[in-house]
Amino acid sequence: EVDRVVRAFNPAPGAVAALRGQDLKVWRGVPCAGDGAPGTVLRVDDAGIVVACGAGALRIDELQRAGGKRLGPAEFLRGFQVAAGERFDP
Repeated sequence: EVDRVVRAFNPAPGAVAALRGQDLKVWRGVPCAGDGAPGTVLRVDDAGIVVACGAGALRIDELQRAGGKRLGPAEFLRGFQVAAGERFDP
C-alpha cells in the first residue's frame, strides 16, 4: 500500500515522511520482505533504507530533504545519518 502511495504521488505532490522532525520526500521505493512496527527502520545500507510497513516493508531508493536535491540512498546517507531502529514520525 505504501509503495502505491509513493508511485501515485510522484511527481506531485510527492510522498512525504518525517524523520526526527524533518520532512523527507520519498521519490522511489520497492516493496520487500520485512517485519516490524510501521515506520521502523529495519536496515540501512547503500542499496536503500528499509522501513517496516506492518505487513512487509519498503526499501527507499530515492529521497530528498527539504530544500535539497533528489538523492540515492548512498549519497543521502552521507549527509543525513539514519540508523536501524529509528522510527519515522507518525
